[in-house]
Amino acid sequence: QILTRNESFAVQFENLSRQGACVECGEHLSIDQPVLVETGNLEPFYAKIRWRRRPLYGIVFEQTLSFEELAWLTLPAA
Repeated sequence: QILTRNESFAVQFENLSRQGACVECGEHLSIDQPVLVETGNLEPFYAKIRWRRRPLYGIVFEQTLSFEELAWLTLPAA
């Protein structure tokens, strides 16, 4: 899920890399909007919306994920 200053939105990762992701979200998000990403597998981390082609959004992470963190994000939910 993605948290903004006032709201929380469910998202689905469509594409994922160490520096960012493409997510699907049914809500409207703004370009350059800062968000907090919560995955359940990792500590929450900050990102920023970089592009949108609704319902898809490109986000860039504030810090590059390690290979271990990337692996944790790709694990199926328990």
